[in-house]
Amino acid sequence: MKPTLFTFVLSLAALPVLAGAQDQAGLPPQTATDPAPATRPAPAALASDNDPTLAKLKNLKPEDLEKVKKAINDASSFVGGIRLQEALQSLAEAEAIVPDLFMVHNLKGAVYTKMRLFDDARTSFKQAGQLNPSSFHPKFNLAEIEFVEAASKVRAGDNDGAKTLFASAQKQFESLIKDKTDEGTKKLMEFKVVICQLQQGQSEAAQKSVSAFSYIDDEPVYYLGHAAIEFNKGDKAAAQEWLDSANRIYTAQQVTIYMDSFIEIGWVETLAL
Repeated sequence: MKPTLFTFVLSLAALPVLAGAQDQAGLPPQTATDPAPATRPAPAALASDNDPTLAKLKNLKPEDLEKVKKAINDASSFVGGIRLQEALQSLAEAEAIVPDLFMVHNLKGAVYTKMRLFDDARTSFKQAGQLNPSSFHPKFNLAEIEFVEAASKVRAGDNDGAKTLFASAQKQFESLIKDKTDEGTKKLMEFKVVICQLQQGQSEAAQKSVSAFSYIDDEPVYYLGHAAIEFNKGDKAAAQEWLDSANRIYTAQQVTIYMDSFIEIGWVETLAL
């Protein structure tokens, strides 16, 4: 797995896998251990994103290690099948054997976000961050929760509440962009900043941000950034032209990651564009 690519494992529509950690833990490669909260995948973890809590697994009896592996795999599968209560039960089984695993808290945060239990999700991601302070992912996930909850408020008609959360999300994403991470992740966060700016009525700032993108970028951020501008204007036809261009040039996997923001806000209802 290339750490600079986004990884699809299951469906939230698809949960990203924690690259590098599975081998250390003895977990199979398909285990989705580091999902971010949005309903589409977030960036795959970087290979340097080591998890100190995995050392706890080395002290387990073989049968207990197998139970933990199975519980986490089951939880991942249950989330993919929208069996969220069963996912939480499986994670509780893993915690009963070995508490305070980074991957368990991070996955639990994704489950709570899918359930729209945002405060519980924040608690889980904060716990994950405390267990693995060097990890980028809890920080990204906490910013993403602000974004997702803000989008839910847009759809509910609570524009003032949405603006407050979008401002918080923007601040966190801008801070994370300065962190050392892969270019694809930076582009995704820059795109989310554009959405945050638009949702706060900062059209000129959003246009300036989009003008910094290039049509030759490795990610479809140029095209989807322009689509966001048009969606915000209410010009769905013009936005669709930008989406069509992105779909012609880039893979469905690349486009899908960005499309989640449109779906969350309600500009696009499904991925069948």
